[in-house]
Amino acid sequence: MNANDAIDSSNQIYVSHCWESMRFVHTLEAGRCYRSYVKMSPVSGGSKMVSGDVYLVEEQDIIGVFKVYLEQFEPRTPSLSEIYTDKGSDEDPTQVNTPAESDDETGVLVMKDDMNPNDHAESIRSTIAEELGVDIKEIGDTVDLSQMELDSLMSLAILGALREKTGLTFASDFLVQHTTIKGILSALGLQHKNKPSSLSSYPQAPIILLSGNPKTARRKLFLLPDGSGAAFSYAPIPELDAETAVFGLNCPFMRNPGQFTIGVPAVTQIYMQATYEMTRQLVAQGDKVDRLVLIDSPYPIGLEALPAVFHEFCNRIGFLGDGQTKTPDWLLPHFRATVRGLTAYSDYLAQTEIDTSCMPSTIIIWGRDGVVKNRGDPEPNWKKGVRMPNSMEWLRNNRHDPGDNGWEMLVGKGKVRCVSMDGNHITMMRESRAGEEV
Repeated sequence: MNANDAIDSSNQIYVSHCWESMRFVHTLEAGRCYRSYVKMSPVSGGSKMVSGDVYLVEEQDIIGVFKVYLEQFEPRTPSLSEIYTDKGSDEDPTQVNTPAESDDETGVLVMKDDMNPNDHAESIRSTIAEELGVDIKEIGDTVDLSQMELDSLMSLAILGALREKTGLTFASDFLVQHTTIKGILSALGLQHKNKPSSLSSYPQAPIILLSGNPKTARRKLFLLPDGSGAAFSYAPIPELDAETAVFGLNCPFMRNPGQFTIGVPAVTQIYMQATYEMTRQLVAQGDKVDRLVLIDSPYPIGLEALPAVFHEFCNRIGFLGDGQTKTPDWLLPHFRATVRGLTAYSDYLAQTEIDTSCMPSTIIIWGRDGVVKNRGDPEPNWKKGVRMPNSMEWLRNNRHDPGDNGWEMLVGKGKVRCVSMDGNHITMMRESRAGEEV
């Protein structure tokens, strides 16, 4: 790859990371002449990684093959002679820097008081994303980095870049011991602690009456927005009955998703009514919630970040918006902001002691179809052999009997009733049966 005339190898080079398998017809012999044939293609998702197969040829015969060979396009590191060449510095060459206090357990440099923890945390996240060749939005706090092609060579490259950018020092096995951003920041003492939100500076969540008469209704059903942030997702639901009024909520950050940074618990306070978090907060305040309805909501604890490539796929095949007109400019950014919020919320729930004694009875409505329902249907652009995040598998594949999917641990045993209907996570609200199930 580096012998290609199209590559300026004086500035950037391809670095090999790993391969899936290696096979030879016979033992290689020293002194014999072999040729190689390389065919590489970019990995999806805007990555700097390329993958493909490498063939070893002897005369006219293929005698060896490396399958799914991975390389990454990297800035070329200066040679040792360049690093240590005297540049005319006035510094005393005999001066030795005193090592900073270190932490024996984690092998990291302890920060001084004048270091900004937030700057370090952001630098660590962006550096890891850059070295892995993925979008920073895909590096959630609880994403397992070891599942993102983080092998030993890549670990060394990342640690070297982190040392250079942050001034911290790391043990060589640091990324083996700490495989998530949460674990890394915790080991470094950089974990962000949430402060109580002042919600007065944020916009309110518009509430839209979808059906029924609130003056005469005995029951009020509030529908929290899906990833689109808009109540129009529930517009196809027909009127339920004369005693029920149905309201849909728009996300307060729907048209400005870049401002959606306050997290799920805080935005729930803005909604005043939400799904699981809404119910938990209202019960804690002494209010009575008659019933909780979860519409195709996967169990949130341990839910991995949904890659942006999946939303782009759904948009391309017409699943997003109303499925007919061009999607608004804010829609995809709002989906990405929602993914960030849900990934953080998964971590928040995992650390929260849940009292289910006062939780209401819960109905879960599952869509039976995945977005790739039939063989031959359009597929998201995803590299074969690379593990999908569990969130993407949930949306892509057909479901047979998901049961409560773990929700009993959050709402209480014996409180969950599950029903299923035709349609996938996105299209099920367009089906006429959606209202019947609700």
